[in-house]
Amino acid sequence: MDSFETGDKITIVNRSKEHRISKELIREIPYFERMLSHDLKESKENKVELDFNEQALKVILNCVELDYMLIEMATVINLCNIIDYFGMDNDLMDDCVTYFHDNFTIEHLPIVVPQVTAASRCINSEALNGFICRHFLKIANTKVWLNYPIEIVEYILNLNLVVHSEKQVFNVISRWVNNDSRSRMRYAERLLYLVRWHHFTDVDFSEITKNEFLKSAGFHPVLWQRKKRNCHRAFNRVNQNYFIMIEHLIGTNLNVKVIDSNFVQLFGREVELDESIPLDVFHDEHVSDIFFDSGKRGIRIDWSRNKYRWLDLSTSRNYYSKIEIYINGRKEAKSFAPVSHGNPTSSPNGVIENAHLETTEKFIWLYKFRHCAYIQSSWHEKFDHKDYHATFLGDNIYMLTSSRYFIRFDSVFQEIERSRFKNTFGEFEDLLITSSQVNDDRVIVVDKTTKDFLCYNVKSKEWSSIDVKINNDSTDCQMNSDELIAFTSAFLPIDAIRSYMNPELS
Repeated sequence: MDSFETGDKITIVNRSKEHRISKELIREIPYFERMLSHDLKESKENKVELDFNEQALKVILNCVELDYMLIEMATVINLCNIIDYFGMDNDLMDDCVTYFHDNFTIEHLPIVVPQVTAASRCINSEALNGFICRHFLKIANTKVWLNYPIEIVEYILNLNLVVHSEKQVFNVISRWVNNDSRSRMRYAERLLYLVRWHHFTDVDFSEITKNEFLKSAGFHPVLWQRKKRNCHRAFNRVNQNYFIMIEHLIGTNLNVKVIDSNFVQLFGREVELDESIPLDVFHDEHVSDIFFDSGKRGIRIDWSRNKYRWLDLSTSRNYYSKIEIYINGRKEAKSFAPVSHGNPTSSPNGVIENAHLETTEKFIWLYKFRHCAYIQSSWHEKFDHKDYHATFLGDNIYMLTSSRYFIRFDSVFQEIERSRFKNTFGEFEDLLITSSQVNDDRVIVVDKTTKDFLCYNVKSKEWSSIDVKINNDSTDCQMNSDELIAFTSAFLPIDAIRSYMNPELS
């Protein structure tokens, strides 16, 4: 190669690979333009050493030389990191981010997780982990979970997952191993160490020790479980579900109170409206979405900054179905758009409102039309009530209708029982209904006007009043609250509640 050619090109050494490219072309990238415009070592030697993912760097160099960019899930996050480092056009970054959010599903986790860092521009590890934790049981119920490599299963099980019991984590491990027990049983003990045995209840522990999978794995959790009183190896993942009370203060400020299962206030926060909070489905772990009014309304709270923003659920089908697509894939995800013959939405009246109930394991959709309400996308169940409030508890849906009926449905949406709601509460539109998804047997009805609370015990089938122990003099929020906006159950990020937890429980 002659001296002219040598001087006209620069050698890029990236890890074990070398690339030679025209200086004139590479100057289109701001990083190289600055480097070649100054009397630097790299400029003199026509050589620069980098440390990037080779596939992603090759995409960048092809973009420079051939004027096109191939964006794929296998490289998109690494691509964003390089674009950011090189100071390239923001439009390229936007294209990568749009591609990721338009195409990602949990099937891509094996190629996405190795790319993600705490500072990734496309999606960071905190946001990705938050999504995995919040929807863990939905993810684990998919066929995709069964096909994950051991590295991804291990990665996920190490997180502070949203679960009701560590027994659920055990069951997920068992399901993954048993899907291919011949080759995976060797990983069983390795994964079972990720179950937080010291946080098992005595009842669950007694039951689990008789499990055939545990015996086949040759794992003995007794010593782990005995350490639970003094063990602080990891946060108790079960302690993430709380009741949330939201009240209106002065102007747009809200008072958010977090209440434990005994209806004692854990802490309160005054939060301020901030319309600049992003509304992406993927959000950082210090942010949480709280839904109420049967999932028809929602609020996003940034606990680290004490800010909030209302979620626009007027198009809630898009918001929730996007999560459904991320988990079940674009082909497998159920369409929430009615398609069956004789569908009520094909009539001029159409759907005027839909509600969304989310459990840790699935989504449930309820539909309301101008003159009646429907449940289940097949439209088999019709209710002669103009309105309803609904909540999910165990395997049942509990509905309070505008006709003052209290109705229970089973997991296949068959009515089990109904009774008259005879309590002397106020107007129907002033009522709220909720329940805790974690180890509870109560349905809660609240009158927003009087702030009276009623509890229905699903075992005794009896109603009783509740004394909610609220501390209005909390140092977190000194202002007197006014209108009650919501009382609901929600999973909170660990960072928001850790300092309020009893150390023996964490």
